[in-house]
Amino acid sequence: MPALRLAAFDLERGAIKDEQQGKVRQTVVTVISAISGGRRGLVKRRHALSMLGQMSAGRELRQQREALIGRWQGPLSVPPGSIMLCVSLGSMLDDLATELLVRILRDKKLDARHLSLEDLGRDLPPEAVPDSVSMVFLVSGAPGAQRSGAESAAARIRERTPRAALIAVFLPGLALPREPAAVATLPGADRSAGSLGEALEICLQWLDERSKG
Repeated sequence: MPALRLAAFDLERGAIKDEQQGKVRQTVVTVISAISGGRRGLVKRRHALSMLGQMSAGRELRQQREALIGRWQGPLSVPPGSIMLCVSLGSMLDDLATELLVRILRDKKLDARHLSLEDLGRDLPPEAVPDSVSMVFLVSGAPGAQRSGAESAAARIRERTPRAALIAVFLPGLALPREPAAVATLPGADRSAGSLGEALEICLQWLDERSKG
């Protein structure tokens, strides 16, 4: 995350070129694929590099998983309340943080899936189970223009999944303190987290409470 933040900052200042930023993103994709057990090489490296100008690292990582397990990142006929949705606010860092959270949750054998805000407006196939989503994480990788749209995004999520718990995951920016006030006051959120680790803890605690209740 810090490497991509610095690369984006350098690109804005003109200190690096698009190709150099693309190499940084590709390195991030390769490392995350390796440590999370994903298969690299689903597309040729030259083609992947050429696409980086239009695709964030998080979306490329998501597409790698979709190539292996399908467009919906898992079956649609699942028990009610078994899916954890992770929704990106839309920036390059939001996409990466969202995909990282998905992989962390899936490592704990949870059915986590990565969606964009655009995905929320699309109809699901008829075989989709109603109320299959029990928790939605709205993820922001760093303060920025996209974060200002978090309130409207939360309203859309509530409309689409009214019975699911909504967790705001707002990560701090580079070398900035955490933002507890901004997270805690997000309208519509049930809980808030300032790190991916906290988001996992909230999820596991919620599942434990549900199993006991």
